[in-house]
Amino acid sequence: MSAVTRPFRWLLIPLAAAYLVGVLWITLLPLPADPRSWCAAHPEVGLALYPLAFVEYIARALGAGQPWHRTALEVAANIALFVPLGMFVRLITRRGVASAALIGFGVSIFIEASQLSGLWGTIPCAYRYADVNDVLNNTTGAILGACLVWRRGETLVARRWTGMVLDAAMVAWVVAGLRAMMFAVAYLRVQPWEIFMVEWWLINVAAWGAIFAVPALLGRGSLGEWLAGVRPTWPGSGTWWQRLARALVIPGPWLVATFVGPVIPQVAPMSLVWFIPLVADAVMVPFTQGRGLSGLLSGATYVMVPPSPRGGRSPREPQA
Repeated sequence: MSAVTRPFRWLLIPLAAAYLVGVLWITLLPLPADPRSWCAAHPEVGLALYPLAFVEYIARALGAGQPWHRTALEVAANIALFVPLGMFVRLITRRGVASAALIGFGVSIFIEASQLSGLWGTIPCAYRYADVNDVLNNTTGAILGACLVWRRGETLVARRWTGMVLDAAMVAWVVAGLRAMMFAVAYLRVQPWEIFMVEWWLINVAAWGAIFAVPALLGRGSLGEWLAGVRPTWPGSGTWWQRLARALVIPGPWLVATFVGPVIPQVAPMSLVWFIPLVADAVMVPFTQGRGLSGLLSGATYVMVPPSPRGGRSPREPQA
């Protein structure tokens, strides 16, 4: 789906407003009929800060032969609810996927804060769980919706940032899916330490391989960069080790940190060091003609790869 003309964008504004009202209606209402009695009966309702907790619930439901468990339906509903938001952001504001992700994240945070605060003091307690997984799923839905709308004229910097957002979302969901498989294996009574090692090492390596390493060895960027329409290039065609090195610049510290942190508790506070090159890569993109930290260290430059008239992709020179 391509971007729309200006008159049609104006027609979309009231539709988007109606959609947002509907989202708020679904997520914030109804309120308890007797707030004080409800609060006294449900003191446990509040913050839920366990990321990807739904993976374990869904895995257990699958193990019990319940594929349509309530948790699975809630995850699907939270994603689907924000798909139109991502599409509206692209169609009305003509912003990129990264902007749609930020707006989706902000709207979701507002909703969860409203639930936690009792609709900003309307009732004296949190009347629904403020769940970090709802924010994750809502933001994912906004990203998916934005990806359904392709827009001409995006700059190389915008596409690089979009690719980073897509990579982060795909890493989260690949890890979630593999963790679900590990929970299923747990039902076969494998020793907990074995599950622990698989979860912290093989799962992360598999996610890196699927999203970064395999596409790199095939001569492309990451999966997120491919979806965003951008590709790293080298003089000639580049060697396999250059492509693999570029795919390790950002994920490499993440792989090391997620393995070393739990195994050696003394260095656990250092497990977030991987965040530094990630931020540096994103910040450097607009100042290095789109290359970023990964491009500079691996000697790669980036070109945009817009869809060609025949449906393939053809490279285009960088555009700042």
